[in-house]
Amino acid sequence: MKKNWIFILILSFSLMSFSNDNIKTAEDFMGKGDFKTAEKYYKKAINKGSVEAMLNLGTIYTAQLNINEAEKLYLKAIENNSDEGYNYLLLLYYGQGKMELVEKYAKAAIERGNVFAANILGMSYLMDEKYDLAEKYLKMAVSKGDTDALNNLGLLYTEQEKYDLAEKYLKMAIEKGNTAAASNLGFLYVETDRLDLAEKYLKQSADIDDQIDGILNLAFLYKNQKKYDLAEKYLKKAIANDSVEGLYGMSVLSKEQEKYEDAKYYANLALKKNHPKAENMLNELKDLGY
Repeated sequence: MKKNWIFILILSFSLMSFSNDNIKTAEDFMGKGDFKTAEKYYKKAINKGSVEAMLNLGTIYTAQLNINEAEKLYLKAIENNSDEGYNYLLLLYYGQGKMELVEKYAKAAIERGNVFAANILGMSYLMDEKYDLAEKYLKMAVSKGDTDALNNLGLLYTEQEKYDLAEKYLKMAIEKGNTAAASNLGFLYVETDRLDLAEKYLKQSADIDDQIDGILNLAFLYKNQKKYDLAEKYLKKAIANDSVEGLYGMSVLSKEQEKYEDAKYYANLALKKNHPKAENMLNELKDLGY
């Protein structure tokens, strides 16, 4: 199945007053695009014990793919008794596929009452197809009020083809305002050939929640139904949201309609953004004389 996992993490910080000036100065320099000077002021705040500065600078290092330095700062935040430090570290390890480290630090965070840790640990077990453990920790997160875990339980049950349970939890997630769940529920209805309901929830995801996965899944639903104008509408909406899948999808859609020049145009754009199938598409079009 197409896995559509989105984590929403809202962080709040308890700031130490003596580090605020350094952090504000660092943020001012970041706003000017001067990372080197910003880094200097974040480090000054860190030397005074500011957890916020550790997390902010760690996030910048993560974005720069300076993973080792980011990891050091998140671990330092944990040493300073920060739950947010655990959250950032878990996201870092999850993104790297380091599931043993996710397991280690998530369990430590759960002992501290960290709900996000239960959610991400459940998702790591789902990735490893350890479904019983995934269910255990996702239900733990749900019991503590994590609405994202409702969506993720729906994904777990969809993966297991327990569609009634998946539908139940995805609807609960939608009721709680989870914006990923409508797309996932729409995809479930595609899987179970309930296409009217699929369209309803994918349209909610695409038109109301503006979720890129919902936009793409709705486009592909219309393509499969040969509603080409609607498919094109939503693929172009995806492209406007900087989606490389939208570019490749337009190439596929154009080729299916024998609009080969358009197919070539979009395939070339997808190739420039390193879509893994774009080169094969261009070779197929070349074989057709384009």
